[in-house]
Amino acid sequence: MRSSLFAVVSLTSLLTACGGDSNSSHDKDSTAETQARYDISITASEVSDFGVSDITATVIAKDGSSVEGQTITITPNMLMTMSGMTHGTPMSETELTLDENGQATTTAYYLMPSMMGDNKMGDWSMNATFDGESVTQALEVMKAGHTRLSGVEDMIMKMDGNTEERTYYVFTRSAHLKNDDNMQHISLFVAGKESMHDYAPIFIGATLTSGMNMADLSITQMALDLCLMSCDDESNWKTAEASVESEGVYSTMLPNMMETAMGSAHIRLTINDEAKVNGESTIAELKLLSDGSMSEHGGH
Repeated sequence: MRSSLFAVVSLTSLLTACGGDSNSSHDKDSTAETQARYDISITASEVSDFGVSDITATVIAKDGSSVEGQTITITPNMLMTMSGMTHGTPMSETELTLDENGQATTTAYYLMPSMMGDNKMGDWSMNATFDGESVTQALEVMKAGHTRLSGVEDMIMKMDGNTEERTYYVFTRSAHLKNDDNMQHISLFVAGKESMHDYAPIFIGATLTSGMNMADLSITQMALDLCLMSCDDESNWKTAEASVESEGVYSTMLPNMMETAMGSAHIRLTINDEAKVNGESTIAELKLLSDGSMSEHGGH
């Protein structure tokens, strides 16, 4: 993973299911220090122009025992400035298995930045919880970008008891030029909203649920199509292929956008034969290049 680490916390975690942040007075409490069995740290790679960042948690047992193979939970949270409400953001995984080094890495796809111009949108943080102990790290997210599409009959329940069309989010992970054939390799991530705090990767075999007694949605068909130019001609659309390693990740090859001066593509998303919509259209625009340059994410 190519990471420029910009946020690191390494502190003694607290023996509490609720956890605490790096500024908590409990960090200096002698009783908590004595009871803590692990050192838990969180690192975050530089956020890409499209709001993508790798998040790595590390757990070290104070008694020197191995934590390999055990599960850690990583949870994102944004406290919004204006409303005081909180929400999450799509993640490649939230329940992860620690490796032989006591580490686990996931990818965050941020829905909004911490700031928009001079306006503060909110405060982002990541929480890592392991074996009853947790730590929370504040993060600065300066960039975010994605395209939204919505369901038609695909509905979820809102907190107030009403229903809304399920929102789907398409993020650009990377756009690499392959010099051997002058083609652009495009990598994307697709997530669907379950609730304000839950966003699921979209792939065939996934089951989405909005809770509150609404019917589950088992995904049996899914297609993500892209087109650069002359999109009235169906032959110019290309269907992205699903990754065999990472759920919700899709890739395809497109003509060199630097030569065509195209920094974005038209996209279509179909799930269980329902075309998702952007307003009244089944076609949306997705930015693939940032300011005319290559977009790149380190690549978990």
